[in-house]
Amino acid sequence: FITAGVLLTLAFVAFLSYNKLLSGDFLNSELSLETKNSNSSSGPELSSPSSLLAKVLLPVEKPAVSSKQNEVNFDTTKPTAPPVGEPETSIASDFFNSQGGENGEEVEIGSPIKIVISEVLFGAKDSTKKEFIELFNPNDFSVDLSGWELRKKTENGNDSVLVSEAKFSGKISPKSYFLISHPDFSGKFNADLAWSSKSYSISDNNAIYLFDNYTRQIDLIGCGSAFDYEAATCFVPEAGLSVSRPDNVDTGNNQKDFSFSEPSPKQGFIARVPQLTPSPSQAPPAPPQSSPTVSPSPSPSPQLSPTPSPIEPSISPEPSLSPSPLVTVEPSPEISLSPSPNLSILQLQITDVQFGIKDVNTNADFVKMFNPNSFAVSLRGYKLVKKIVSSGNEYNLNYEWTETDTAPANNSFYWVSSRYPEKIEELKSQGIVIFERDQTITETNQIILKYEGQEADVW
Repeated sequence: FITAGVLLTLAFVAFLSYNKLLSGDFLNSELSLETKNSNSSSGPELSSPSSLLAKVLLPVEKPAVSSKQNEVNFDTTKPTAPPVGEPETSIASDFFNSQGGENGEEVEIGSPIKIVISEVLFGAKDSTKKEFIELFNPNDFSVDLSGWELRKKTENGNDSVLVSEAKFSGKISPKSYFLISHPDFSGKFNADLAWSSKSYSISDNNAIYLFDNYTRQIDLIGCGSAFDYEAATCFVPEAGLSVSRPDNVDTGNNQKDFSFSEPSPKQGFIARVPQLTPSPSQAPPAPPQSSPTVSPSPSPSPQLSPTPSPIEPSISPEPSLSPSPLVTVEPSPEISLSPSPNLSILQLQITDVQFGIKDVNTNADFVKMFNPNSFAVSLRGYKLVKKIVSSGNEYNLNYEWTETDTAPANNSFYWVSSRYPEKIEELKSQGIVIFERDQTITETNQIILKYEGQEADVW
C-alpha cells in the first residue's frame, strides 16, 4: 500500500506540474523566483533547471515572418557601363556583324567589295532577246560571286529576279570581265552565266541592281524612265547599241558614267562613232547630182531647183528630201531620211511586258513595242495577240490596226489595258503613242506580235 500511495502521489504532482507548464504560471513563477533570487548570492539557483525544463517541454513557436529578412532582392537596375578601357560586349552587334564559319567559329563580315556594271545591251534589231549585262572587277584580287544576285525593276517599280542567289556562281578575276546574258544567246556571247529562266528579259527603261551575298547593293544602273538610278538616268540607246563605262569608272552618276557604244562583250569600251550624214550606200540617188559641176540646165532630179547655184537651192516641193551636200546644215542623227522604195523595213519588236502589279492591281497590264526603223511604220497588217499556252488559243489584244495607225520612227509605242488608267494618263502626258483595249494578260500567256499572220516577235 505504501508503494502504491507514493506512486500515486508522484503521478498527481507530475499532473499538476504539467498543467502549470501549459498555462505559463509555472514559467512565470520560475521567472519571478529567478528575478528575486538573482539579487541573493546565497539562495539556490532555480532558474537553470526551470529554464531547461521549459526549453524541453514547451512547444517551440515560429517567429513572426519578416518581409525584410526573407525577401529576395533582385537587381532591376541596368548594368553600369564598363570601366574605361574595358571592351563593351554587344550581343546585337556580334549577331549582325558576324557569321558562322567552318567548325562553328565566327567570321567577321568585311566591307562590300566593289564590282561595277560595265556594259548593258538591252536588245538588238534582229532580236530583243539578244541582251547581256557585263560586270567588271576593278580590284587586284579575284572575287567569288557565289550567292550574289542580279535583279531588275520595271518603270513602275515592279521588282523581279534575273539571276537568283541560288544560281549565281563563278569567279571574276582581277581587272577582268564577267558576262551574264539571256540563255538563248549565252553561247553566242560566250557568257559566264545566264538569266535563271528563259522567260526573263530586260528593257531599256529597267533599273538593274547587283547585290552581294549579304544582300548589300553593290551597283545600280537606270536609263530613260527607269524607276531607280544613281543621280541621273543614262540616255536610252538605239536598238543594237549598248551603254558602257568608257573607263569602268563609277562616279555615282549613271548619266555621266555611261555612253553609247558598240556591243563589246568581255572587252573594253568600243566607242560608237555617230554618222551625221548618211553614207553613199544609204543616201537617195538625187543628192550626188547636185555637185558644183552641174550644168546650168535644169537637173533631171526632181529634188533640185533649175537654178544652177549650188549655194542657195530653192525649196523642194518634197519636204522629206535632203538639202544640197554643200549646205552647212546637216541632219542630226534623230532626223531620218525617207526610205527609198528598195529599202528593207525592220520588223517591230516587243521590248517589255508587265503582267499586272502584285497586291496592287492585277490588271495593270501593258506591252511595250519598238520601231527600230528611222521612219514611221504603218501598223496595217500587224496584230498583237495573247496565246493561252495550255490550250493554244489566241486572242487579239488590239482592234484591227489600219493604215492611219503608225509606229513612230526610232521610238516606242504601247498597248495598255483600259483597266490601267494611271498608265494611260502617264503615257499620254509624255506624248507617247498608245493603243488601249479592255483586255488583260497573265504570266501564263505568250504575247505575240504578228505581221501578215507570221510571228514578228514573241514574249
